[in-house]
Amino acid sequence: MKKTYRIALSGILLALACTLSYIESIVPLPLPLGAKPGLAGIVVMFAFMKIDFPSAATITVLKSAFVLLTRGFTASIMSASGGILSLAVMLMLFRFTKSSTVMISVCGAVTHNIGQIIAAGLIMGSLSSAATYSPILIIAGCLTGSLTGFLLSLILKSCRVPLKTHLIK
Repeated sequence: MKKTYRIALSGILLALACTLSYIESIVPLPLPLGAKPGLAGIVVMFAFMKIDFPSAATITVLKSAFVLLTRGFTASIMSASGGILSLAVMLMLFRFTKSSTVMISVCGAVTHNIGQIIAAGLIMGSLSSAATYSPILIIAGCLTGSLTGFLLSLILKSCRVPLKTHLIK
């Protein structure tokens, strides 16, 4: 993939991730404890599967910066902590296992929620208080991760570019 094409595609994906994240923040959904579907995760997974890991990491970090500008410091920390931890887990599963897209997405969603629980515990000064929400957020992560993984698998089937076999150069 040419460098200019990769940069342009990464920019488009960043804009899409920010848009999906913002829409999720303003549209009320009947999910527990402010849980969100995580549609921006589809974009990040697409980026590391179709472009490369540095592009996916950049999208994750810049999306958190966008969250800082639109929703504030705490939301940005929650986005970054969940996003970075989730990206690392999804990358390892993609690179070292034969896990399905749905399984990678579910693990990423659950890990994202765990990262947010840890961040919330540090912000509140009590990890045990934040951890009381763990069972609900893990279940929510399994459900939303299944949905986003399924949607990504449909998107990938329509793409003609093969998946990356080497992610870190």
